[in-house]
Amino acid sequence: MIAVPDERGVVRETRLDELSWRPSAYAIVLRGEEILLLPYLDGVDLPGGGIELGESLEEGLLRELAEETDLDGYDPVLVGAASSFFRFDDDCVQSVMLYYRVLVHPGEPSVANLSDAERETTGLARWHPVADLPDLHLPSTVNWRPFVTRARSV
Repeated sequence: MIAVPDERGVVRETRLDELSWRPSAYAIVLRGEEILLLPYLDGVDLPGGGIELGESLEEGLLRELAEETDLDGYDPVLVGAASSFFRFDDDCVQSVMLYYRVLVHPGEPSVANLSDAERETTGLARWHPVADLPDLHLPSTVNWRPFVTRARSV
């Protein structure tokens, strides 16, 4: 058995045969002293998500960025990795999470590519001052703030 938390921190003991494997990639998009973040539950998160079979990590990363923000990303540079166990809907997941600094072509975020399911948990991506990161709630099983610091030096 392994303890698997959900996005609100509620932990449930889970059998190993109930776990699924999920590689995922997240985009750290910076614009000067701002970072692009999505509203998620009662906080914010980075654009990104699961890599689909047949995709490279970078292809999946850029697809997720486009789906969630409608922005065209390029030149991803890996700045960190973490692993986590979490519950998502009814799935118990063991995940490897890769964090990339990503550049984007000029444009403004939109919700045009969000699925109906995504619209229930997230919304329009917004630019936030990087200086505000310590005060923002991250409803993630990983504290990705240190990866933002690394991305700022790439």
